[in-house]
Amino acid sequence: MNPGEVEALCSQGFTAFLVQWVCDLQMKKNELIHNLEVIDIGNDVNNYYYNISGVPYNSRIVLYGAGYRGKRMYSMITEKDKYQIVGWIDKNAGKITEESATLPPEDISKLCYDYIVVAVDDIYLFQEIRDILLERGVSKERIIW
Repeated sequence: MNPGEVEALCSQGFTAFLVQWVCDLQMKKNELIHNLEVIDIGNDVNNYYYNISGVPYNSRIVLYGAGYRGKRMYSMITEKDKYQIVGWIDKNAGKITEESATLPPEDISKLCYDYIVVAVDDIYLFQEIRDILLERGVSKERIIW
Protein backbone atom coordinates (compact mmCIF):
# COMPACT_ATOMS: atom_id res chain seq x y z
CA MET A 1 0.00 0.00 0.00
CA ASN A 2 1.49 3.35 -0.97
CA PRO A 3 1.43 6.51 1.19
CA GLY A 4 -1.41 8.04 -0.84
CA GLU A 5 -3.64 5.02 -0.22
CA VAL A 6 -2.85 5.12 3.52
CA GLU A 7 -3.71 8.83 3.63
CA ALA A 8 -6.98 8.21 1.79
CA LEU A 9 -7.96 5.44 4.25
CA CYS A 10 -7.07 7.64 7.22
CA SER A 11 -9.17 10.50 5.89
CA GLN A 12 -12.09 8.10 5.48
CA GLY A 13 -12.15 7.17 9.16
CA PHE A 14 -9.96 4.10 8.85
CA THR A 15 -7.81 5.33 11.75
CA ALA A 16 -10.80 5.39 14.08
CA PHE A 17 -11.72 1.88 12.95
CA LEU A 18 -8.16 0.67 13.52
CA VAL A 19 -7.98 2.26 16.97
CA GLN A 20 -11.30 0.64 17.94
CA TRP A 21 -10.13 -2.72 16.59
CA VAL A 22 -6.92 -2.55 18.66
CA CYS A 23 -8.91 -1.57 21.76
CA ASP A 24 -11.28 -4.48 21.21
CA LEU A 25 -8.33 -6.87 20.86
CA GLN A 26 -6.77 -5.56 24.07
CA MET A 27 -10.06 -5.95 25.92
CA LYS A 28 -10.44 -9.54 24.64
CA LYS A 29 -6.85 -10.31 25.65
CA ASN A 30 -7.48 -8.96 29.16
CA GLU A 31 -10.69 -10.98 29.39
CA LEU A 32 -8.88 -14.18 28.38
CA ILE A 33 -6.06 -13.55 30.83
CA HIS A 34 -8.58 -12.86 33.59
CA ASN A 35 -10.25 -16.21 32.93
CA LEU A 36 -7.02 -18.22 33.23
CA GLU A 37 -6.34 -20.02 36.49
CA VAL A 38 -2.64 -19.85 37.23
CA ILE A 39 -1.30 -21.99 40.00
CA ASP A 40 2.00 -20.57 41.16
CA ILE A 41 3.99 -23.10 43.14
CA GLY A 42 6.33 -20.46 44.46
CA ASN A 43 10.00 -19.79 44.14
CA ASP A 44 11.59 -23.16 44.61
CA VAL A 45 15.05 -24.07 43.36
CA ASN A 46 13.84 -24.54 39.78
CA ASN A 47 11.31 -21.65 39.73
CA TYR A 48 8.53 -23.96 38.53
CA TYR A 49 5.15 -22.49 37.69
CA TYR A 50 2.01 -24.30 36.65
CA ASN A 51 -0.78 -22.98 34.51
CA ILE A 52 -4.14 -24.71 34.34
CA SER A 53 -5.57 -22.66 31.49
CA GLY A 54 -9.23 -22.98 30.79
CA VAL A 55 -9.95 -25.55 33.49
CA PRO A 56 -13.14 -24.44 35.24
CA TYR A 57 -13.26 -24.46 39.02
CA ASN A 58 -14.70 -27.60 40.61
CA SER A 59 -13.45 -29.73 37.72
CA ARG A 60 -12.55 -33.34 38.42
CA ILE A 61 -8.84 -33.72 37.70
CA VAL A 62 -6.62 -36.73 37.20
CA LEU A 63 -3.01 -35.88 37.90
CA TYR A 64 -0.50 -37.70 35.68
CA GLY A 65 2.99 -37.91 37.15
CA ALA A 66 4.06 -38.64 40.72
CA GLY A 67 7.58 -37.24 40.56
CA TYR A 68 8.74 -33.92 41.94
CA ARG A 69 6.46 -31.81 39.74
CA GLY A 70 3.49 -34.08 40.30
CA LYS A 71 3.88 -33.86 44.06
CA ARG A 72 4.18 -30.07 43.93
CA MET A 73 1.15 -29.82 41.64
CA TYR A 74 -0.86 -32.08 43.96
CA SER A 75 0.00 -29.84 46.89
CA MET A 76 -0.97 -26.66 45.06
CA ILE A 77 -4.24 -28.06 43.70
CA THR A 78 -5.33 -29.37 47.09
CA GLU A 79 -4.19 -26.17 48.82
CA LYS A 80 -6.23 -23.98 46.44
CA ASP A 81 -9.29 -26.18 47.01
CA LYS A 82 -10.77 -25.19 43.64
CA TYR A 83 -10.47 -28.56 41.94
CA GLN A 84 -11.19 -32.15 42.89
CA ILE A 85 -8.40 -34.68 42.32
CA VAL A 86 -10.11 -37.95 41.47
CA GLY A 87 -7.01 -39.99 40.60
CA TRP A 88 -3.26 -40.00 40.29
CA ILE A 89 -1.68 -41.85 37.36
CA ASP A 90 1.99 -42.78 36.95
CA LYS A 91 3.81 -45.25 34.76
CA ASN A 92 5.48 -46.56 37.93
CA ALA A 93 2.07 -47.39 39.37
CA GLY A 94 1.62 -48.67 42.85
CA LYS A 95 4.17 -46.33 44.26
CA ILE A 96 2.90 -44.65 47.34
CA THR A 97 3.48 -40.94 47.60
CA GLU A 98 2.99 -39.00 50.80
CA GLU A 99 -0.45 -38.00 49.58
CA SER A 100 -1.90 -40.96 47.71
CA ALA A 101 -1.35 -44.21 45.84
CA THR A 102 -0.87 -43.99 42.09
CA LEU A 103 -2.62 -46.02 39.41
CA PRO A 104 -1.22 -47.31 36.11
CA PRO A 105 -2.17 -45.53 32.84
CA GLU A 106 -4.36 -48.52 31.93
CA ASP A 107 -6.70 -47.58 34.77
CA ILE A 108 -7.57 -44.18 33.30
CA SER A 109 -10.82 -45.60 31.91
CA LYS A 110 -11.92 -46.51 35.46
CA LEU A 111 -11.87 -42.88 36.56
CA CYS A 112 -14.57 -40.27 36.11
CA TYR A 113 -12.77 -37.00 35.31
CA ASP A 114 -13.02 -33.76 33.39
CA TYR A 115 -9.31 -33.14 32.71
CA ILE A 116 -5.96 -34.87 32.99
CA VAL A 117 -3.19 -32.56 34.17
CA VAL A 118 0.21 -33.89 33.08
CA ALA A 119 2.86 -32.84 35.59
CA VAL A 120 6.14 -33.52 33.82
CA ASP A 121 9.04 -31.29 32.92
CA ASP A 122 10.16 -32.58 29.56
CA ILE A 123 8.19 -31.90 26.36
CA TYR A 124 9.21 -35.26 24.87
CA LEU A 125 7.96 -37.09 27.94
CA PHE A 126 4.74 -35.09 27.75
CA GLN A 127 4.31 -36.09 24.09
CA GLU A 128 4.85 -39.73 25.02
CA ILE A 129 2.27 -39.50 27.81
CA ARG A 130 -0.17 -37.64 25.53
CA ASP A 131 0.15 -40.39 22.91
CA ILE A 132 -0.53 -43.06 25.54
CA LEU A 133 -3.60 -41.17 26.73
CA LEU A 134 -4.88 -40.64 23.19
CA GLU A 135 -4.46 -44.37 22.50
CA ARG A 136 -6.58 -45.04 25.58
CA GLY A 137 -9.38 -42.88 24.19
CA VAL A 138 -8.75 -39.62 26.05
CA SER A 139 -9.66 -36.59 23.93
CA LYS A 140 -6.83 -34.12 23.42
CA GLU A 141 -9.01 -31.29 24.78
CA ARG A 142 -8.96 -32.99 28.18
CA ILE A 143 -5.15 -33.22 28.35
CA ILE A 144 -3.54 -30.22 30.05
CA TRP A 145 0.21 -29.60 30.24
